[in-house]
Amino acid sequence: MRYRKRIKIAKGLSLNLSKSGISLSSGVRGASVTFGKKGIYGNVGIPGTGLYTRKKIGTFNESKYQTSESISLKVALDLNDDGSIIINDENGNKIVNESLLRKIKRSPEYKEGIK
Repeated sequence: MRYRKRIKIAKGLSLNLSKSGISLSSGVRGASVTFGKKGIYGNVGIPGTGLYTRKKIGTFNESKYQTSESISLKVALDLNDDGSIIINDENGNKIVNESLLRKIKRSPEYKEGIK
């Protein structure tokens, strides 16, 4: 059995209650964004037809919003003469983007490579 209740809070803003939890939707008829415990979803449809599409566009983390987009990148780990680790891309170029370096260093593959 399923249960769902939508409560209009303001124009374009709704609180959704269901057996699986609470979510918040914001948008206009035919296009909205829903924020819930399973993530952030973009919803687009043709009003009055029942035709719609829904795509997960992000997730929540304890500290910040993260997009659900992921990339696959081959890297090589090298050592400097001083023992520090250099991370190169698949073409041998040193990766200098700090945000990308942080993501690489958090990956299980990097941690395994360090061992």
